[in-house]
Amino acid sequence: MKKAWFAAGLLAFMVTFCMVINHIVTRYAGEILDCLDEAEWLADQGDFEGAQGRVIEAITLCEDKMPLFSMSIPTSRTNEVDSLLQEVLEQLACRDYKTYKARNALLVSELGTLSEGYKANWATVM
Repeated sequence: MKKAWFAAGLLAFMVTFCMVINHIVTRYAGEILDCLDEAEWLADQGDFEGAQGRVIEAITLCEDKMPLFSMSIPTSRTNEVDSLLQEVLEQLACRDYKTYKARNALLVSELGTLSEGYKANWATVM
């Protein structure tokens, strides 16, 4: 009987842990998206330096939170977000507005997918 209770407790802990990590990842992805939205607004106004600053802030947030992201998101997806962030920053530095908008839209879509789509699942728990 003790083994069954121990197993149930362990399972409950693992599910709770995954749910907490998912909540944290969703919150930080939202913060990164907010930075990118502000950067896009600044770029629309012609303030490329301000937009670069917001993208750099998003990169810093992403780098700081990468250990949390890697707990619930496959490495290939986090690498894709990293490379898209760098591309967006490069396009702002070059003041290539059309390419920036396209790459930023792809990045926002990717982050939105991560924040919505990577809910704790049984494959992660097991």
